[in-house]
Amino acid sequence: RTKELVLNEGLEILDDSALLDSSITVLKLPSTLKKIGDDAFSLYVKKITGNCKEVEVTDKTFISAGDLRVLELAGVKNIPKGLFSECRKITRMSLTGSYAEIKTTDLRKLKKLRAINTSKAIQGNLKEYCKNLKNNKITVSYEMKKFGDFLIENKKLVEYTGNSEIVKIPNGVKVIGEGAFAGETNIKKIVMPNTVRKIETGAFAACDMLKSVKFSK
Repeated sequence: RTKELVLNEGLEILDDSALLDSSITVLKLPSTLKKIGDDAFSLYVKKITGNCKEVEVTDKTFISAGDLRVLELAGVKNIPKGLFSECRKITRMSLTGSYAEIKTTDLRKLKKLRAINTSKAIQGNLKEYCKNLKNNKITVSYEMKKFGDFLIENKKLVEYTGNSEIVKIPNGVKVIGEGAFAGETNIKKIVMPNTVRKIETGAFAACDMLKSVKFSK
């Protein structure tokens, strides 16, 4: 079955249930997308990215995307209450755009969330809220540094954004974060620098084609 889908530029609307019956696991949305309807994604999708100019979502957009691990959307116009209610497996979110806030109470159900990248304007309250969550240790940031295909924060590899079969992790990385490579089905080989000291839970989850790992000393 198809694993990865890149939707064509020019597409403006992803209608209700548009990909509900698909078996796509990795999806890239076009920058031209303006609206995503109800129940748009299937339970198989693990990673959704999109550098949209301005996109509107509904409170039921991700209602069937129960296995979603990584969500990266730029140009987000609104975040309705309950948007993430069924996305219990999300580990990382990057949501930037003109939206006014994230309903902090919606994050309580996201027990696996470890990093959220947002617009600078809404950092304050969200950052304080995440610190106070009993069962969560969530990094709230808007300044994650990007080194090629890697998002790195305080020497921790937070996310891999590339598409290579052989991946060489940058020298200086000490921690490979939770779910950093989750769902990357193209990767066949990982090479770690000797600086790596820790690999967190699920760092390579669902990397179905991974055959070889060269560890640090």
